[in-house]
Amino acid sequence: MLLSGADAPLDTDSHRTPATPTTTDRDYPMPTLNPAVLPAGLTALGGAPGQVPTDSLATAAASPGTTGGLVRLTAADRQIPTRVLAAYQQTATTLSTEQPGCHLRWQLLAGIGKVETNHATGRAISTDGTITPAILGPRLDGSGGFARIADTDYGRLDQDTTYDRAVGPMQFLPGTWTSAGRDGNHDNTKNPNNIDDATLATGTYLCAHGRDLANPGDLYAAIRAYNPSDTYVRAVLAWTTGYTNTTPSPGTQPTPAPTPAPTPTPPSTHPTAPATPFPIISLTPRNTTPTPTPDRPTTPASTCPPITLTTSTLAATTTSTTLDITGRYTTTGSGLTTVIHAEARDTAGHILTTTDTTIPTTPPAGPALLARVPLDHLAAPGQTTTITVTLTTTPTGCLTQTLITLTITGITRPNTPGTPTPTASNPAPPTSASQRSETPGSTPATP
Repeated sequence: MLLSGADAPLDTDSHRTPATPTTTDRDYPMPTLNPAVLPAGLTALGGAPGQVPTDSLATAAASPGTTGGLVRLTAADRQIPTRVLAAYQQTATTLSTEQPGCHLRWQLLAGIGKVETNHATGRAISTDGTITPAILGPRLDGSGGFARIADTDYGRLDQDTTYDRAVGPMQFLPGTWTSAGRDGNHDNTKNPNNIDDATLATGTYLCAHGRDLANPGDLYAAIRAYNPSDTYVRAVLAWTTGYTNTTPSPGTQPTPAPTPAPTPTPPSTHPTAPATPFPIISLTPRNTTPTPTPDRPTTPASTCPPITLTTSTLAATTTSTTLDITGRYTTTGSGLTTVIHAEARDTAGHILTTTDTTIPTTPPAGPALLARVPLDHLAAPGQTTTITVTLTTTPTGCLTQTLITLTITGITRPNTPGTPTPTASNPAPPTSASQRSETPGSTPATP
């Protein structure tokens, strides 16, 4: 699971897909900050006198040794359970080989682990890294300021057959874990409640899109992708800086008192699929205005050529398992390929899934596949739904470019897989701005 925001409160919930569903603004645990030690260059990045700007925290977290004393950790703050710390460090070592250009440091994983579940402190951890009892976040039923996310895994991971819950020490949503889970302890099982599996999945998620986490802008974007909340990003950056400048101490791992497992709720009944399993899909492009983000180091625009979609060619089609968005595009970029990131949301704005599609920098003669989204992340068998998909691209070292946001209606997931028979819909009228990412389609649309 994996953004932007102002120096003011970072809004969060707990991590679960992207890695995490969005809630109302909320407070996250923060260490003590000492703005007096900021070098002049960092202070100039913004922020009121006596405060530490978020951009300064990003620079400090990305550049070890530049701001010693900026974050003050107490003796209790420095405690990380030995087995958990070993998992953080092993993931950093693994990804230094798998993705050396990412420059992932274990301190960033510790920052996320601290904010998400306080390093799973109070839970028993076996030698293979499995945490008991399982860590489950609040029920995401739309109450208490949390998002409403209907069950996506039939209770397999979160023991809830009606709504989703974030799972494990790094708080992955079941839907995100399905696509992003890793086997960190090599037992041929991907378990979000295993510290090795969860930490490796988190590291891989942060390194996506070719990010270099030694770059403050990429670091900021990676954390916000994990949880799109400004207060969350700020908290993780602060803890990352604190762990960078302070040696952690072994934390105690008491045996937790038994806690009752959540009672599974009866599965909901899904509507019967229509006679035609692949109904007409209506796709509506919406012009987007990028949301301003705090000042942060950027690459000159001349080295970040834009991609332009030809909105009149955009179409959305379904197969038995996927929703595909196709269309023509132009770009002045160099290199062999670029990546389009798609983010699908339901009508309430909750993230359903994200995907990445590689396209050639030189546009093909006809329409290209821009995004492919799994239907099982969008709807239950036999269910018809409406989603919003935002397509973005983030070249290495560049700011994210929002290509388009699409509203797609009439998407039906068949009860039984069959041969795809996409049907074009009438062009949909344009609507106004918004921003979000990825899903394929096969229906002409009018910009």
